Amino acid sequence: MLEGAVQRIRGWFESFAQDDTHLSMGLAIKTGSAEPGINVHLLDVIGDPPARDNKPPPLQLTLSYLVTAWSDDGKPADDLLLKAAFAAMKDPSLEVILAPTAVELWRAFELAPRAAFLLRVPVRVAQVVPRAKPVTSTKFVTTQVRPVTGVVVDHLDRPLMDATVELIGLGRTAKTDRRGRFALGSVAPDRTMDVRVRARETEVVTKLEPAGAGQLKIIMQMTEE
Repeated sequence: MLEGAVQRIRGWFESFAQDDTHLSMGLAIKTGSAEPGINVHLLDVIGDPPARDNKPPPLQLTLSYLVTAWSDDGKPADDLLLKAAFAAMKDPSLEVILAPTAVELWRAFELAPRAAFLLRVPVRVAQVVPRAKPVTSTKFVTTQVRPVTGVVVDHLDRPLMDATVELIGLGRTAKTDRRGRFALGSVAPDRTMDVRVRARETEVVTKLEPAGAGQLKIIMQMTEE
């Protein structure tokens, strides 16, 4: 995992370094060396939330490296550091952070403050999605239901239009058509329910018995006008 980041750093280093330039990885920041070189020290690990899409996103972290340069002369070291920064800026997979380094950090390293920049290298690890077990058999379960339909008529067997029929307890209601017919969906065949009908200021409640067959015929005793 870390080796991939190190290889990218080596590739970046080789893009600008000359044959006599050395790369040092770790905390040993060289000073006073006759040969110029770049020191790269892993300073921090930063969380990097992955982008969300339909596929499981990879796990991501960003490694933050402190980059400094050294040589026997200050000017060549500064030039080398600038070359390193510009080379990193050309690489879209790397990020350069140019900001003053805290004095406390140099004190912790027991070094005099010097020019430096941060190099951020993203690291990704793909998530392995366990394969679903194949389906070897399929079981279908059927549920029996019965429709609740019927007709509403008056005491002379005449269809009543626009009567309100309610299946109490389920909150289902329906209006009868011009032939007095209505439909209230389906219910379990073993269920007893009450059916309320309202028409012309008259109300009647009847039972919907279990396992009943055929349509309901609800007779309303209407008062002759």
